[in-house]
This record gives sequence, structure tokens and C-alpha cells, in this order.
Amino acid sequence: MVMLKDLPDPFVTMLSAPVGESPHQTFNCRNQEQLAPAHRIEQGGIGFSADEPIGTEHVGNCVAVIARDPTTGKTGLAHYDALITQESLQSLFDRLPEGNLDVVIIGAMYHENAMGNDYLQKTSASNLDDVLHFLSSKNVNIIGVRISDPQQPTNFIVDPKDFSFHPVSPNIPNSDKDLAFARKFLTGQKQPLTIEFDMTESKERFPYFLDETQVQNINDHVKGKSFAEVAAWHRSLGARGGFEDVQANLSLECYLPAYERAIDSLIRDHGTTESMVRSQPIYVGENADLANARLVEPAEINSLDKPSVDPAYPVTYFKL
Repeated sequence: MVMLKDLPDPFVTMLSAPVGESPHQTFNCRNQEQLAPAHRIEQGGIGFSADEPIGTEHVGNCVAVIARDPTTGKTGLAHYDALITQESLQSLFDRLPEGNLDVVIIGAMYHENAMGNDYLQKTSASNLDDVLHFLSSKNVNIIGVRISDPQQPTNFIVDPKDFSFHPVSPNIPNSDKDLAFARKFLTGQKQPLTIEFDMTESKERFPYFLDETQVQNINDHVKGKSFAEVAAWHRSLGARGGFEDVQANLSLECYLPAYERAIDSLIRDHGTTESMVRSQPIYVGENADLANARLVEPAEINSLDKPSVDPAYPVTYFKL
């Protein structure tokens, strides 16, 4: 059995050499200008593409799982962290063709002897264990890894056309970046990975889903509360070291306005009342209006080929 550490580094390409000479290696680091624009996948998200580059940032103690169908070239990237449910990794494979997929694993850079605090080391190990345990039940070929290495690139993109990896940041902006980051802190429970886009089906990003618990927490602990009260609530969920202030700011300045915009749109455009929708699951962010319309008007679903909603969540209609 091949050990993970013996597998090729995805950021390094083996180049052919003249007869009689050893192969040599070079970094896959074409200049950003030479690469097509790359769509960004946020921490806790999944994205898919068959021809346009995709990428992510801040893969430290997190683990990025990149799977590609060698026949179609369709590639999915999941950015897994300690606040994500292990079983939601299935969402990465649900949108890829069945068969023998090629997989690359990057991350978990803080091994036990590396620099970094105890939390980073422990979560590096647990995140990697989660991913490997999940993949053990899949019919995949792990063809490359870059793990347990403090020098690992934390920002990178992958080109689905040739499955090449490049240590540069994805450069297509995501207007909902803060929503993606903050959604995990609206509850003290782990959250599923969320599908952010599938470029093989639509060029639009998907909105972010708030379940009943997250909606209730916004209404009970954020709406109408002071900064100090919201920070105290986040502290009660375990935030420390000033991170409770970061989370409070995101809850008040990012999620609450996005949530209220979604509520206002439903009331204005779909004849609902605040009492109908205030306690119900809802989508927020880019393209949220279309997704929410399908929740309040389920008959419209049959007239639309591919709803731009996150299939990782059950479809829950508003109780009108």
C-alpha cells in the first residue's frame, strides 16, 4: 500500500529529462496573468467546474479535498474545517460522475512538531482524519497530497482542464464572502458543507441557506441587540480571544442586514407577511430572491430546470 507521504506533491510537476539524466521538478507557478480567472470557494464551501479554474484561500489547519472525473474533467473542491460535519463531504461526490475519481488532498499543515498552537495542531490532525476516514469508503485514486507541511501554499487554484495546481489566490471576487464565513457562527453546532456554485450547470453563485436554528438565533440574539450583547452570546457559544467581537460584528453588519433584505423581499414580492416568514428557513445573499421564491411558491419549481439552491439541505417550504 502506498503511503500518503510518498504520493506526488500536486504543486510540483515531474518534467521529462534527456536520456540518461534524472527527471527534475518544477513548481506549477505560471504567472497570475497567464491563468484564466478563478472562481473562489470559501471556507466551508464546495465548488465545481469542468473548464474554468477554481480555488480557495487560508487552507491551514483545514483540509481541501479536490476530486476530478478524468473522463469529463469535471472537478469539485471542498474546503473542510473543524466546524463542518464529516458526512456532508458526500455533497462533493453527489455532483460528480460515478466511477473512479482522481483525488488530491491539501492542508492540515500544523503537524505535532510544527509551529502553531495546540488548537491548530489538534484540528489539523482531526480534520485530516475525518477526510481520510470518509474517503476510505469511496472508489477514488488519491494521486497527490500536500499535508503536514508548514511550507504548504495556503492559497491555490486548480485548472480542471489538466488538473494542475498553482499557488495563487482565486481572483474572481465573491460579494457574499463574509456571509460564507459568518454562517458557521450563528449556532454552536457543526454545519454541513454548502455548495457555492456549479459552473457546469450555471454561471451564477448559489445563495446561502439559514436553517430554523440559525434564523431563530438571529431573531433572538442579534436583531435589536447591542454589540456587547451579541458578543456575549457568541462568547457563550465558545468564542474567545477577541473572536467573539469579530463574530458579533459579522452578525450585526453582515448577516442581519442580509437576512432583513431577504425578509423584505418576500413580503414585498410574494404577498407574505412578516409573521409567516420571520421564523422560517431562508436563503440570503446573491440570487437569494429566486431561491426564496421557490420556497414560498413550490409550484414554480416544476417550471424551472435547475434550481440554484443548495441540494445539501432538504427543501423546506414556508408554512403559509
